[in-house]
Amino acid sequence: MKYKLKIMLIICLGLYSLSLYAEMRDPTRPVDFTFTPISQQGPLELSAIISSSSGRVAVINGALAAIGDSVYGNKVVAIDVNTVQLQGASGRITLFLLGSPIKQTVQNGHN
Repeated sequence: MKYKLKIMLIICLGLYSLSLYAEMRDPTRPVDFTFTPISQQGPLELSAIISSSSGRVAVINGALAAIGDSVYGNKVVAIDVNTVQLQGASGRITLFLLGSPIKQTVQNGHN
């Protein structure tokens, strides 16, 4: 009997602590605050294009994207030397890479 009482007490305490944890929030956060990941805030930003013998990959908002990948609801349709073309619900979007391309030859996995 004591064993069953201990088990029930442990279960009740566990459920109670879960309910307290669910109600905890940051007291400094505004009431109407909604979380948006940094990579989804603001416009799409092309920061790099990486070319290799297997093709090109773009770095958009900090994430790697190849042709056919989806970036925040837009499909990558082309990756050129300085631009990336995306197709979305609102039409075609062209992202431009600022600056001149940096070209390095890589042989056998080493510079």
